[in-house]
Amino acid sequence: MVNDEEDSDYDTLGLYWNDEPQEGGVLPNAEVSIEGGVSAITTPEHYIPLAQIKVPQNNEVSITTNNPIIDSIIEEVSSTHATTCSTYEERIEIAKRYLQAGLKASSSGEFDTASSCFTAGRLQLGSKGWDCEYSTMLKLCSEGANAAYILGSFDTTNELIDEVLKQPISIEDKFRVYEIKMLALQAAGNNHESLELGIDIRRQLGFYTPPNKPVSVLMILLGYILTRIYIGKRTREELSNLPELTNQRHIMAQRILVLIELDCYAVQPTLFPLINYLNVLATLRYGISPANACDAFGGFGILLCGAFGNPQRGRDMSEAVRLILAKTKPGELTHIISRTCLDQESPRLYCFVM
Repeated sequence: MVNDEEDSDYDTLGLYWNDEPQEGGVLPNAEVSIEGGVSAITTPEHYIPLAQIKVPQNNEVSITTNNPIIDSIIEEVSSTHATTCSTYEERIEIAKRYLQAGLKASSSGEFDTASSCFTAGRLQLGSKGWDCEYSTMLKLCSEGANAAYILGSFDTTNELIDEVLKQPISIEDKFRVYEIKMLALQAAGNNHESLELGIDIRRQLGFYTPPNKPVSVLMILLGYILTRIYIGKRTREELSNLPELTNQRHIMAQRILVLIELDCYAVQPTLFPLINYLNVLATLRYGISPANACDAFGGFGILLCGAFGNPQRGRDMSEAVRLILAKTKPGELTHIISRTCLDQESPRLYCFVM
């Protein structure tokens, strides 16, 4: 460790921490070990090579990337960090810039860099972040959990999720980490736990969801008949031109339905149709949120083509999905496009895979 009292460039063993990493393990010309004598593992013939490193001080985090836009933000943050950071207000500004850099890195798929930026931002805010800069701290933790999940660092993911969930905040503010928690549970194969969590989240949002148990054939048929009645004879164009859904609470509730569908497909298959009917009916009643509507009509198309033997109407559903996707921005719904094979002859729908 660095000798803080003397503010020296050398650590307590007399090693210069700014040197390039090199092999080491004992001091040159050492005659005694910490135990008082030269032991077998500390003799030059048997030592274990170690690297000399500089331990970051004062909330310093080293971040490098090959993206010039992100690099410019990080360079500006680093230069500001080096000259200011004397007050908490300045640290808040630096944390916001780290958040900005992390979001840009995430949108570019550079999640290693994003994770480092979110970590640096949280270090700047420290323990006072939730009290003094709530919105920034929430985003740093939530997006940090998402980056850690994508990188496969589930311990970090769960730590950040728990950090958000223990705060006395609304379900809307917790939704992002709830969503990531469901995805993490699915990735770990805990689909029943994810399904129960999804049902509870929808309850907190104020929406009904069927319980996590097998469903009778009669219930599936009744739900199918009701859904067909609500869809009626609407054409693919009419389905794709439904009003846009803007109510965030409804969007969240339908997003959870999509995640629940994935759990049902894996561990509770008879519940899958009922969840899909709910998504379709919500889309017809409240309007289109592109990702949720594509899953609703796409899933119903799969049921029509398979379980209910109506491939022509199933094709209408796939065409509605194609028309909805055609209105979205390029790259906006890549996870939905990956589920739909589009060609000039006909769209084809595949099983749901996140």
